[in-house]
Amino acid sequence: MIESYLSRLKGELRVPRRLRARILDESRDHLLELVAGGMSEEEAVRSFGAPDALAREFHEQLAGRSARRASALSGVLLLVLAVLAVSTPATPADTAIAFFAAQVALVGGVLALARSLRYRGAVPPSALRDIYKANAVTLACTAGVAVSFSGAGVVRAALALATIAAAATLARSIARARRVPAGAPEGDAFDDLLAFAPPRLERPALVVAGWIRRHPWLFCALFAAACGLAVGFGHIVTDGGFSGNALDISRAILLLAAIEGSAVVLGYLALGGVLGIRRSRA
Repeated sequence: MIESYLSRLKGELRVPRRLRARILDESRDHLLELVAGGMSEEEAVRSFGAPDALAREFHEQLAGRSARRASALSGVLLLVLAVLAVSTPATPADTAIAFFAAQVALVGGVLALARSLRYRGAVPPSALRDIYKANAVTLACTAGVAVSFSGAGVVRAALALATIAAAATLARSIARARRVPAGAPEGDAFDDLLAFAPPRLERPALVVAGWIRRHPWLFCALFAAACGLAVGFGHIVTDGGFSGNALDISRAILLLAAIEGSAVVLGYLALGGVLGIRRSRA
């Protein structure tokens, strides 16, 4: 009866051969331990549950571990991006795409890490798709930075290697997730971030998140304006300060703010739904 059960379990497992053999060996050992402890083979097999249900549990565990691994590599990509940003002088010719791609990579990478770290145990199947989407966006944007940014050869090569490693890990993770029935997402990006809020800030954070969900485009406009002004003032400060013609400085700030703000709005329009930042809620 044990061998018959393991044969059916083998037919349900969709994992690499060596891993499948290890799962079957460990299952056999555990079943035999139950029998040695006084159970009949029928009782031991019944305690394991149906083979398809047990195989689904293995698939979910493997998919969750792979998702965490992919998110960890996204974190590594963000660190390499940070090193690249501080070690390479900015040149107008090649940093426009890299500058905006790096910002999107930061958002995607943070969400991927938050979603992976939010669950201490198994990652729910409903969260896997969001994790993979966030990792894929981070990976694509990081690749864009590696291609469009010049200088810092060693750091740029490290970014390219890290991107390739992350791509391989993400592909393996997605392949494993295909064995898990995909469920509808149970929350959005704000739920993932709220999971890390300190207890004393949880209530006001819920209020803010609720307001954002009710007014997503107003939130987008305010956030875009804040990012634009931050970039505008930051550029003026790093470019010599506020000495000079006040009108020219104001025009430069407004121009940079308009460019950055427009990029934020376009990014929100294109990727807000993909990253789960903008999601319709019943």
